[in-house]
Amino acid sequence: MRSNWLSTENPSTVLLGFFPFITADSLFERCRQVYFATEEYSDATFIVVNACLVYLFSEFSFSESETSKREIYDKYHDLCRVNLETGLANLSLLTPATMESIEALSMGAIHAIEISKPSLALALTSTAFRLCQTLGYHRASSMENDSYTVKQNKRRLFWSVYVTEKALSLRLGRASSIQDYDISLPTTFELLGDFEPWRTIYPLWINLARIQGKVYEMLYSPAALRKPADERASYARQLAAEMQMNVEEPFKAEAGDVRWNGPVPVPGPIPQGLAEGAEGQGFQNTMPPTTLGSWFSGNQHMMGLLEEDLSLFDPSAWS
Repeated sequence: MRSNWLSTENPSTVLLGFFPFITADSLFERCRQVYFATEEYSDATFIVVNACLVYLFSEFSFSESETSKREIYDKYHDLCRVNLETGLANLSLLTPATMESIEALSMGAIHAIEISKPSLALALTSTAFRLCQTLGYHRASSMENDSYTVKQNKRRLFWSVYVTEKALSLRLGRASSIQDYDISLPTTFELLGDFEPWRTIYPLWINLARIQGKVYEMLYSPAALRKPADERASYARQLAAEMQMNVEEPFKAEAGDVRWNGPVPVPGPIPQGLAEGAEGQGFQNTMPPTTLGSWFSGNQHMMGLLEEDLSLFDPSAWS
């Protein structure tokens, strides 16, 4: 039984934001594999299912006005969070190079960020990128024989890993393991239909991630630190101008659109079978309220941190 709580017509705001590489159909199928198992399923499948459900139940809880229902959503959220963290603890970093392994690692990294474990997040993301390289997801030529849908899903998965890895690397003072000159993928997301602001925001996130990589390379790396201060200041101005033109201005235009600042859609009921399956998987508070507006606020915070980095190289502040 399918209800409108997860559909292609009314997709989850949280899943579109955190996990754009997961489709409704693939999540339904993997929920069936885990909660109504007729054969063995992989650790990666278990992680993917529970990661999605953690964020879905959090979204449902925030959207629900009835206390009794909200408590049920919170209970399921806690169950799935324990399952997710158990799955991540048992996941080997030598996991097979499969699309689902990359999905699980990427989701684990997002959760690690949520619980303030950035080093773990970077380890998971770096492993995810290594698997992307092994499978050729960073090269358009590797997807020439794929169907249109598979090709789009691989692109979204790769860019999700890319954005997370670049941001974590800069904040932790590490060199990124992803080299832009080695990537030949377009940054468009053509399967998103009319689901705005995501069609517009995803490419902006990628642009921001590229600049984050340049900030470390040109301003903070050992090679950069050996250069004269005025040369680094010049690079900082170039990067600030690039961010202003390619990220901040387009982002402000989107953030000012009133359509993206309302509450998330109220979900329909959870299929009874899935609820029973979640209870059978065993037994943290819920995440902060999620709206489309809060996504913009979060990214404005990221850009603010980057602006702080760049401001350190303002020559007028050195005198």
